[in-house]
Amino acid sequence: MPVLRHSHRGFIANQIGCLGEIVVELWLTKYRVPCEFLYYRSHDIEIRGKKTEIKTKDRSVPPKETFECSTPTYNNGVQNPELYVFLSLERHSDGYDKEDIHRFHTAWILGYATKDDMSTLAQIRKAGDKEPNGVVFFTDCMNIFIHQLRPISEIVHDRTIA
Repeated sequence: MPVLRHSHRGFIANQIGCLGEIVVELWLTKYRVPCEFLYYRSHDIEIRGKKTEIKTKDRSVPPKETFECSTPTYNNGVQNPELYVFLSLERHSDGYDKEDIHRFHTAWILGYATKDDMSTLAQIRKAGDKEPNGVVFFTDCMNIFIHQLRPISEIVHDRTIA
């Protein structure tokens, strides 16, 4: 898989994204949710025909409802999904830039947001802005709080997305 031109973290970003996609694929398969795993540049999967993008962040602590999920705005020209599924991968605190995939010990499927949710609830964070934890945004992003996400169980039970 080639490293994307705008990638800030290179191979590590690919690794995190792919691992998140695998987690969602396993979860959807387990619950027999009708979907296609496509992995196009425009979207990763289709859930009941809805173009869906999977967005994964790595963290050194368990996610809290006050944490944010991000999607870089530079993707907006290529990606226009109907749904976003957000994940956090929790890693050992000393494993930020290591390439060993075993640095991750827990995957959290946080929830999902519709395209409308993102347009009404998400906030734009500009490159150079600081997150509450002190991390500086390297690019413009659309951010939504975890507590604003829809429960992932709605996807299993075919609520709101059909």
